[in-house]
Amino acid sequence: MILLEGCEANIDVALVVDVSAALTTENWVFMKNLLELLIFKHSIGPTSVHLGLMQFADNVTIILPLNDDANLAIQEFG
Repeated sequence: MILLEGCEANIDVALVVDVSAALTTENWVFMKNLLELLIFKHSIGPTSVHLGLMQFADNVTIILPLNDDANLAIQEFG
């Protein structure tokens, strides 16, 4: 998070989330809070951060391809 603070350049961020049975409820809450911080704290847009979201357990699922739409990122994450 510190690396992105005040970042003015374009950057692609792909978040890969473990949703396997090994993930405890406590760890899921921690991970969700961290992902929310990453999504809401940084500017998502064509000239800043492009965000993608994948989840994995037995298989990998792309939830959100890399994009620059903050509203879509928030909707898909929530």
